[in-house]
Amino acid sequence: MKYKLEELYDIDLEKYLKNNIEFDLVGTKEETVYIFEIKWRNKKTSYNDIDNLVQKTNKSEFSTQKIQLFFISKSGYTQSAIELASHNKIALLDGHLEEIKAIGK
Repeated sequence: MKYKLEELYDIDLEKYLKNNIEFDLVGTKEETVYIFEIKWRNKKTSYNDIDNLVQKTNKSEFSTQKIQLFFISKSGYTQSAIELASHNKIALLDGHLEEIKAIGK
């Protein structure tokens, strides 16, 4: 997954753990920080999962920087997760790294 994302976005990515905040993959390109959260499980990603990413980002050293958030889910997203991600401009990707479009958007 890491190598596919690096190729797709032309960026070097690394795991991130600092001050009890963990992101699956983080990289910087052209002054933008790219943050990826990956859920590889057999249930849909929920509103709370998206909200946790937003909260972690707000508490991180990246909170004052230009960022692009990505969430990758093997099993899809609940409608409330899609709506929250859309509101927060989080790109939603499926397990094949295809972007999910919000229904009705």
